[in-house]
Amino acid sequence: MEENDVTLSVIIPTYDRPEHLRRCLQSILKNDLGSVREILVIVNDAGPLAREVVSDVNGHDPRLQVIEIPKSSRGRSRNMGLSKASGRFCYFLDDDVVLPPDTLKNLKGKLESYPSLGILGGPNKTPPDGSLFEICAGFVLGSLFGMWKMRARVKGTEKDEWVDERSLQLCNLCIRKDLLSGDSPFDERLASAEENLLLIRLQKAGHRQMMSPDISVYHRRRKNWGGFCLQIFYGAAGRFQMAWLRPSSFSPVFFVPTAFLIYILSLPFWHSPSALIPLAAYGALLFGESVRFYAENKDLKGALCVLILFPSCHLSYGLGFLLGGIFWR
Repeated sequence: MEENDVTLSVIIPTYDRPEHLRRCLQSILKNDLGSVREILVIVNDAGPLAREVVSDVNGHDPRLQVIEIPKSSRGRSRNMGLSKASGRFCYFLDDDVVLPPDTLKNLKGKLESYPSLGILGGPNKTPPDGSLFEICAGFVLGSLFGMWKMRARVKGTEKDEWVDERSLQLCNLCIRKDLLSGDSPFDERLASAEENLLLIRLQKAGHRQMMSPDISVYHRRRKNWGGFCLQIFYGAAGRFQMAWLRPSSFSPVFFVPTAFLIYILSLPFWHSPSALIPLAAYGALLFGESVRFYAENKDLKGALCVLILFPSCHLSYGLGFLLGGIFWR
């Protein structure tokens, strides 16, 4: 294929979220589809509601195709979509994202501006109509204190920047198809973070990765505390499995939440007041983030909410990384 070929295969795995899927597909159809060759919806463990949604939307554009598979991992869902893709680029989305009307136009423009680019992603922002809890969750996920360098996935960058895998996420990620070689480019054994292992391999092979603020989507956050904690837990479990598969991908920063968890659990066994110094420092940072939320949003209830979500995020990640081995298959 020629370098000026920017045809897209949009790939969307979905599992038991018909209304999210409907909004996602409707937002895609409101975009400029001139560069889109097909929209592949991989229905994981298909149910009647998912079929109904796809059937309703299918009549609006013949490029929409459905692939039904038995209940499988997210990695297998993406690999199945990839096997049917015919575009030069594969644009991966989650079923709970909504595209602004200029997303695909901007994506095409970026690919034309950087003809040698093989990997391009953008931020996943909290929807403008999100609940207070979603806004608080997005604040935590987009903060340096909450997610370190992974915050770029939500916060984004101010301009086009070269990044590593920690800044990119498969809910909004475009990859040139020729880079996705092999039978299963996405490891189908991982509990989560299957894109990160792939991106590390591609980076080691010399393929640079870009984050652009112009390629943004709106991504629904978890609706409640339990869903938020479970999301973080599975992300950490996937990170552990990545480290097991590719030890060079491990960075000590990924173990910090686990060390914090162990520290909290061990506090009853410490008899020196100096043992509380790290906890006091953490509390000061936590209070500072709560004040920052209030300054930005003028919402006291939300400021109190983030006081709960930050430690919930860190402890869930620590536990997920610690127990990630039990998800290994």
